[in-house]
Amino acid sequence: MDVHAPAGVLRLTGTAGDYQLARTALQMAVESGNLEIIEILLKSGANVNAKPGRYGGATALQLAAIKGFIGITRMLLHRGADVNARRCESCGRTALEGASESGRLDIVQLLLNHGVRTEGKGRRQYIRAVRYARDRVTTQLNIY
Repeated sequence: MDVHAPAGVLRLTGTAGDYQLARTALQMAVESGNLEIIEILLKSGANVNAKPGRYGGATALQLAAIKGFIGITRMLLHRGADVNARRCESCGRTALEGASESGRLDIVQLLLNHGVRTEGKGRRQYIRAVRYARDRVTTQLNIY
């Protein structure tokens, strides 16, 4: 079994053309929150830092942060996940941006504790993360 091979590809067709949303087996397991499969894949040598797909893709850590899975986020960081991995080219989020947009301050703090960049090269993601968090609060206030 090749744990590094793409496990699934979703084809999307839109006004701008066709896109592929590819995920590795680990990325798919993280996205679904399946701890048992995640552990099997990691023990089998799955790359915790496999690059995100080009359109709408995300690393395993980015997916865990976006979904709000703090336990999985901790597990991936412990396994060496890159807290500063770049977001995908189109429609992506860094782990910091995803956690902020999801309102997961506990994950934001965890990422900060693990050295996520907020200055220099990380300044743009920091600004976007603050904007996503602000937009979330504004949206929630408008609901109530």
